[in-house]
Amino acid sequence: MKKIKSILMLTLMAYAIVSCTSNPAESPEHKQMVSDHSDMSSGHDDMVKTHTDMESMHNQLIADHDSIGGDEADSSHIAIEESHKAIIASHEELIAKHQELMNKHKELEEKHASGEIDMATMTSDHAAMKAEHEAMDAEHQNMVQEHEKIKADHDEMMKAHSEGSE
Repeated sequence: MKKIKSILMLTLMAYAIVSCTSNPAESPEHKQMVSDHSDMSSGHDDMVKTHTDMESMHNQLIADHDSIGGDEADSSHIAIEESHKAIIASHEELIAKHQELMNKHKELEEKHASGEIDMATMTSDHAAMKAEHEAMDAEHQNMVQEHEKIKADHDEMMKAHSEGSE
């Protein structure tokens, strides 16, 4: 009986040691966060491409407008264009901020994977990263809406020009 107790005790101790020293990066929570980060990275890359495309489209719309507007310096058009430039500049700032966060998240992910971080710290990091991902996603959605506004404004200006020339 003593032998069985000793074997049982050694087994429990071995299990406890292995459990306590396991890498928290192998936890389902961490694996989900890595997956979420990958999705966010992909979404960020898509947003950068969308923004780059929007800048190109915006430049083409300006060229189209200039080709039919001549030397017209309509104050409403100037105000709209200044608004668009400000929106595009704010998007560039957001993209840079998001890239910094993505880099920070990647560094945390690597630290977590190394096993250097305890579970409590990792859990706290994951909560912060999740909140930052959600904020970035909301900002990306806002950028999409602002891109649509710029396009609609330009379409409206072009329509006004075509109606004015009839």
